[in-house]
Amino acid sequence: MNVETRAVSTTAQLADLHALYSSQLLECPYEYEVAEDSFRDAICQPVDGLSDQLLLVAMESTQAVAFVHIGKGAADDGADVVGLIRSLILPRGNRGHDAGQALLDAAHEHFIGAGLRSCHIAGRYMYPCTRTGQVRSTWEHICSLLEENDYRRVPGAGWWDVMAWSDMDLSEPTLGIPEMQVKIGGAPLFPDEPSHGSAPRVTVRVLCSSEEVGGTEADIWHVPYWHTNAQDACATMGLGVSENERRRGIGRYLMERSLFEMRKAGCKHALLGVLESNEPAKALYQSMGYKTIYSGGDMYRDLSGHVSA
Repeated sequence: MNVETRAVSTTAQLADLHALYSSQLLECPYEYEVAEDSFRDAICQPVDGLSDQLLLVAMESTQAVAFVHIGKGAADDGADVVGLIRSLILPRGNRGHDAGQALLDAAHEHFIGAGLRSCHIAGRYMYPCTRTGQVRSTWEHICSLLEENDYRRVPGAGWWDVMAWSDMDLSEPTLGIPEMQVKIGGAPLFPDEPSHGSAPRVTVRVLCSSEEVGGTEADIWHVPYWHTNAQDACATMGLGVSENERRRGIGRYLMERSLFEMRKAGCKHALLGVLESNEPAKALYQSMGYKTIYSGGDMYRDLSGHVSA
């Protein structure tokens, strides 16, 4: 297995990696093929906090069979510069395992030669043409390869469950708390998040004596460059209820109301992300009809034993 180094700005050499990327992406539910030009732009555009980017490509004869995209950047705590993996793409089976091992060996050698003491896979450096960039539980072949190479979860960086409710069916909900008022629309709860697709973003607030005690927001599960079919699914962007008002059914009502409005706008499926450790929230979503489709998070490997002091 030959590992070839490519500069990320060499756009003419990225076409053969597009099919590899899409084939792995499509293993996850509710992911859609990324257009070739969008994939190229995602790799080549500068990323804040990331430098010295390289593509390492595993080759069999003249065919690219796997690749890893690496660079340098800050660790989660910002204290040290570390090696970073933006994406690791390889097929299943022995061929993919051998190619992946060759790529990781080359990446680690590169980082160790640069005096870096750890290698991280961090979701914040994900490609902007995909919804999430973390290592995903549905990629068992990648997870097992990383574990064989002593990668572990980043301490304190929670893993997320992505949950989906397919073909959601719900009637118009009622809150049933006389002193509470419901407001649909108005200023977004997450104004810094861009809105996507043709359906409107839905904001729902619950108020008591004009004081907001809970709110949620839903939007199309769609990010730039995604396939237009992604517009039949929506995502819950956030949910919050004042501590004194919890366990009164407000959270369930907010979820059901926002999804009811998105269903009227044409959405068939609903998705959300929740911390793997947030069991009460997960229980609520499961009781509504959501199921976990994959988990994801950040991982790292300590390289300090290989770096000269």
